[in-house]
Amino acid sequence: MFLFVINSYGQELNTEYWELKKNLLESKTDLIIEFKTDCIGEEFINIEETDDCVYERSFYIFWLKDGKYYKRKFSDCDVFKTVQMDRSELLKTSVSKIDEIKKAEILPVIHTSETNENGEI
Repeated sequence: MFLFVINSYGQELNTEYWELKKNLLESKTDLIIEFKTDCIGEEFINIEETDDCVYERSFYIFWLKDGKYYKRKFSDCDVFKTVQMDRSELLKTSVSKIDEIKKAEILPVIHTSETNENGEI
């Protein structure tokens, strides 16, 4: 089993998310990928501060178990059902490159506003 985290935000607090992750880790799942992105400069609004869901903040778990591909979406606004996929290039490529991924050094994301001589960031 290999747990691969692609998460630029940090730990999520969704109960269903943690329960699924725990179950996958305990059930000898072949590969688990957590995926989350955020936009720099976004406004963060806590659910407790509003009666409605203003900012969704989606995050995902993809996994491979017994040769089958699965995904499940979570957000601050809703919990979605697990979907079995016919194929997944993300999981398929990750499995084929697993040794390279294990050896790789993943550097932190760095943001800059400096430009080069062509005006490119």
